[in-house]
Amino acid sequence: MAKKKVCVIKGDDASPEFVIPTVELLEGMKLGIEFFWPLTGEEAIQKHGKAFPEEAKKMVDGADCTLFGSSRDMTGGLGYLRWGKKTYANFRPVKWMKGMRSPLKKPEGIDFVVVRENLEGLYPGREGEIERLEPYA
Repeated sequence: MAKKKVCVIKGDDASPEFVIPTVELLEGMKLGIEFFWPLTGEEAIQKHGKAFPEEAKKMVDGADCTLFGSSRDMTGGLGYLRWGKKTYANFRPVKWMKGMRSPLKKPEGIDFVVVRENLEGLYPGREGEIERLEPYA
């Protein structure tokens, strides 16, 4: 079976604190996943002059999926993923597993997916000005 390719964008602020250990956990499970880490954010600005360089876009385009932490604005990959790639929904699967703790009295049978649509516009004051979306139109 061919390895699945996952592009990992660790994100800004506190995001790397959960993205990096998540990938380490998945790597330890030996699931046949190959992870790619493009240079993004502050590190990419220092090396390439922009937060989400062409190299990062190519890695996203060549992957089976992208694991994205978060971004404080449209420059850290958010604009490309949400508007350029039209990946405007977050899928958050939830399934209870035997032996795991739960706040519910009877968690057996929990198996659902939360879908959060993200094209409702920019988060006011956080993702920048709407005009910055023009390259993705």
